[in-house]
Amino acid sequence: MERNEENRDPAEGTRDPGGHPGGNPRGSGVKGSNKLVVAIWVTLLLCVVGYLAYSQKKANDLLNQAYTLYAHGDIAASTDVLRQSAQLGNQWAQLYYGERLRNGFGTDRDPAEAVKWLRKAARGKCIEAYYQLGVCYENGEGVERDLDEAEAWYRKALPDPGFAAMAQTALDRIERQKASGPPAAY
Repeated sequence: MERNEENRDPAEGTRDPGGHPGGNPRGSGVKGSNKLVVAIWVTLLLCVVGYLAYSQKKANDLLNQAYTLYAHGDIAASTDVLRQSAQLGNQWAQLYYGERLRNGFGTDRDPAEAVKWLRKAARGKCIEAYYQLGVCYENGEGVERDLDEAEAWYRKALPDPGFAAMAQTALDRIERQKASGPPAAY
């Protein structure tokens, strides 16, 4: 069939606002669909922001509840609530839960799981988590003993005045260990 003006596709030869072929000849369809896409993205973004705000508030409330349980002597319940807060992303709960796992305080001792939670807290720039990870690597708790890795974590904690003395002491100890070789029984 021969194409003439009567049976020609109206979109043929037209371009959308981005210059792509096949756009609506009146130009309104693309703008309308862009508005819909933008509206959907804005709605999704607002939902995500709302969820994150809710999660952070919930995590903070759980952390406060853990403090209260601890103050009343219920260590196991406090640890369980810390875990819930840590799972919602509260870096302090991640740190404290990691420390409790590392020491077996209010829960079974699980150094490998402790390192996992301490790393999460460290991703949140928690200085104490840096120091605790240094301890784990220096002593081989939950990870393979690695003095270079321990040194790197201690150095990250060094600039903080609250950890500077302990971090420097640890760095000095590591320097002595590297100079004398590994201890006989560790």
